[in-house]
Amino acid sequence: MVLRSQVPTTSKLFEIPAAYIRQIKAQVCAFLKTETRQANQTWVSSRDCVAALIWIYMTRARIENINMNGVSQFSFPACIRSRMDPPLPANYTGNANLFTVAEHRVADLVADFPERPCIATIGNTALAVRNAVTAVNPTFCADRLALQSRLVHARGTKNAVDFEYGTGMFMSNWYAVRLLQCKDVLMTYRRDAFGADNDWGIIGTPLEDGRPDCIRKPYSTNDGVCTVMPRRGAQANKSGSEDVPWVVQVGLRNEHMDNLCKITELRGLATRVIY
Repeated sequence: MVLRSQVPTTSKLFEIPAAYIRQIKAQVCAFLKTETRQANQTWVSSRDCVAALIWIYMTRARIENINMNGVSQFSFPACIRSRMDPPLPANYTGNANLFTVAEHRVADLVADFPERPCIATIGNTALAVRNAVTAVNPTFCADRLALQSRLVHARGTKNAVDFEYGTGMFMSNWYAVRLLQCKDVLMTYRRDAFGADNDWGIIGTPLEDGRPDCIRKPYSTNDGVCTVMPRRGAQANKSGSEDVPWVVQVGLRNEHMDNLCKITELRGLATRVIY
């Protein structure tokens, strides 16, 4: 018997072109509109598409070690500041996230393997992510918070998704970060579309504006754990404008990461893989 602690894992950063994600989103939304669906089932966000691609390719990378008849779960924290009734005030300084879970059949995630995932596969997976996001409504928030308030030790709750050495995955989205802005005594949060565009007061940055070139998470090799890094907005350069890629850190078992880095898999979509 091999203990989990004895199974080597690693992580890598994948840079996925923003133009490709825009293209996939447009194709997915067009696909969803051709299906007989309710009005709220015909749109997904760019982040839903990024999550769907990672979910699909991560499952494909694990194909030799998973139950093809099983159900994969994708867990991620959803911000509830504006989803509560009433919404949290702008000067609320604590964390305000609750976990939500999307589910999809493993067989559907890998239906196109070894060929590239088709738009139908990506679209249905992205829609599963979107449905998990929209499920976080005021009732969802009230029920979860009521449950946690009755626990003697709320910190004892754990994520039930089998993402480590299993079929599921966990994603933390740092795409847009919240900064505490102080003006006189009033403190308010703001959400930025490009978190890495915030002025962090860093001395010696290329444009002398306090913004970092990038934001990175310290080395993390947890199997099945992903992080979408904050992005920079389009910055003027010598060639005109910069189309900033999506950067996703992915953790997997070594042999599964080898599969993910094949040119026919996620590596084929990435302009760069950072080791």
